[in-house]
Amino acid sequence: MAGDQRGDQDILDELNFLILNGNALDKFKQMIQFQGGKSEVIFTDSWGLPEGRTVVFSKQDGWLSELRSRQLGELVVRLGGGRLVKNATIDPHVGVRLHAKVGDFVEKGSPLLTVFHRPASVETQKSWIEVAHACYTFSNQRPSMHPLILGEISG
Repeated sequence: MAGDQRGDQDILDELNFLILNGNALDKFKQMIQFQGGKSEVIFTDSWGLPEGRTVVFSKQDGWLSELRSRQLGELVVRLGGGRLVKNATIDPHVGVRLHAKVGDFVEKGSPLLTVFHRPASVETQKSWIEVAHACYTFSNQRPSMHPLILGEISG
C-alpha cells in the first residue's frame, strides 16, 4: 500500500473487509503452500507438535529480570530445533513456548516455558530443565524496562 493516497481509516476498513470475507485467509494459505508447507495447520490447534512436552516451572517467587535468550536458543539447537552448520537438518517439532517475559511477576510453581521435543529419557529431560532454569534471573524488585522502539528513521 506504499504510495496509497487513501486515509488510514479507509485502508483499515479495506483490510477488515479482506479479513472478514476470507480473502486474507486464502492469501495466507497460498503463502504457506508456496513455501512447501501444509496449509491445513491453520485450522488445527495441534500444529503437528510432538507428544514430548516438558513444562519448566519457576523455583521461586519474584520479578523476571533477565532471560538469557542466547542460552535458551542453544538449548533448542541441542534438541534439534536449530543448526550450527548450514547442511544440518532442523526438526520442526522442537521448540519452546515462553509463558513469562521480562518484567512479569512470577510465582513459585508457575510455568516459565514449555519445551517441545522428541521422546527422551527422564534424565535427559531433567538436564534440559536445569539448563532452562539457568536462563532465568529473578529479582525482588520490578526491573526497569527498556523501550521496544529506540527511534525512527525517516527519509
